[in-house]
Amino acid sequence: MRFSLLILTALLLLCAKQTQSQIVVEDDKYEVFAKDGKLYKPYTNWLTLGIGKSYIFEKRDSLFLDDTLYHTYNGFDNSFHLGFHFRVKDFWLNLGYHHSSKEFFLYRPPIRMDEFYIGAGYCLETEKYHISGFVSPSYTIGNYYNPIPKLDSLGKIDNYYLFTSFRKPGVNLKVSYVRKIYYDVGIGLTAYASINRRYPSVGLQLNIFFSGAYKGNLN
Repeated sequence: MRFSLLILTALLLLCAKQTQSQIVVEDDKYEVFAKDGKLYKPYTNWLTLGIGKSYIFEKRDSLFLDDTLYHTYNGFDNSFHLGFHFRVKDFWLNLGYHHSSKEFFLYRPPIRMDEFYIGAGYCLETEKYHISGFVSPSYTIGNYYNPIPKLDSLGKIDNYYLFTSFRKPGVNLKVSYVRKIYYDVGIGLTAYASINRRYPSVGLQLNIFFSGAYKGNLN
């Protein structure tokens, strides 16, 4: 009986020790650690810059000028994004800017979309890679061509296109994978979708990853 009690006590102590170790490991995922003579803090804020291609997948023609009837072109755009991601305890937030147009964004092409977003998501980080995903309400502004009917010289109905601006809410979805060059610098891919009424798109971007993980040299 005494031997059985000793065995039971030892098992309980072992289970308590393992449980405590698991809790410590979970708590330590945000703790500073040393690597190659430098100190890093995992799961810190990060910044991404990306360029790529987006596909505009809607095309609708209208016969009347109306807010519910519009025209956008489908096809491939050039795209750019700038995103900042930060943690509040175990809760991840992001905010950013996304641009899509036929021409590069610096000279402000007439037909384009500019999207500003803020939302929440999740990330997983190791020494070799960084994976994240976010869902973000957004506000999109831009321009498109709206077709207006007219009669040509032969009496046939033809359209001319009225240059029209829009301001619409939307949703930005994105998933990113980064392969780290250093612990706090990497290169990756981002797949995304911009869902809105006037300029919906999906795309893929090559992005550069910079995090605030570096905390100094090891003394």
